[in-house]
Amino acid sequence: MAPPTGLNCRNRIPPLEPFEQYEHSKDVDPSFPSLLKEGTKISDIAVSIGAKVTGVQLSQLDDKGKDELSLLLAQKKVVVFHDQDFATIPIQQAVDFAGYFGRLHVHPVSGAARGFPQLHMHSDVSYELQPHGTTMLSAIDVIESGGVTLFVNQVKAYERLTPGFCERLAELKVVHSAYEQAQTALGKGGQLRQDPITSVHPLMSDGLLNFIYHHIALSHDVQCRFKWSGRSVVVWDNRVTAHSGLMDWKGPRYRYIARLAAQAEVPTEYDPMSLTRGIVYVTGRSSPIRAAQLQIRY
Repeated sequence: MAPPTGLNCRNRIPPLEPFEQYEHSKDVDPSFPSLLKEGTKISDIAVSIGAKVTGVQLSQLDDKGKDELSLLLAQKKVVVFHDQDFATIPIQQAVDFAGYFGRLHVHPVSGAARGFPQLHMHSDVSYELQPHGTTMLSAIDVIESGGVTLFVNQVKAYERLTPGFCERLAELKVVHSAYEQAQTALGKGGQLRQDPITSVHPLMSDGLLNFIYHHIALSHDVQCRFKWSGRSVVVWDNRVTAHSGLMDWKGPRYRYIARLAAQAEVPTEYDPMSLTRGIVYVTGRSSPIRAAQLQIRY
């Protein structure tokens, strides 16, 4: 995905309208005949999360291959592909590829590539009515050492909580806030739209959220690390994972990575005392892993 000329920090976008998300992993052949053809290899990155696939060029996948990729994401949560051509193909081709998985998200406050508001560095936007589902990052320029990206399987993290604690979480509601991002945008001359929220009890909520953040960050055996190369693409299911970039390199170095994120379904509440199936979200402003989210999918 060749980088466009300049950034547009003055996009004016209307509020997103609801849409019906189609889950492409349904009715897919679990042997992955279109994705994992002869000559391809797949290996686990970690026991609980992550897989690396070689011998596949994502930009050449047909619709069946993309559907099978959705199923593989549901199983592995994170899938890594090296030696991809996303850094050189036309941007519109990359946009079309990611758009197959759902309506592409346009970040409400941050700058984007001129002419392509769907492209943006990675961030978590759980405050949207329909948060990200299938999300991908494509390397444009990376550093030689350091700067890995950490992913955690939050389904496994949730399964380690006691039943009583899970029931307690299900009784609570959380405000998903874009306050810090909005304040940064205001400082750069942006505009702010505010909506009313309910009252907050910071002492109780901060203690509970900090426990969850530490639980996610310290569950090392349900995490995987991804080392970037110049032609890497990583695809993940944002609904059931959390991720963080490690800024551990020295000197004035930068890495440039393009993000494309397809929005998913509207999250639904989950009652552990019933047979309801859905998603539970818990999030906060900051954590040991950036924008950590407890997103539990049943």
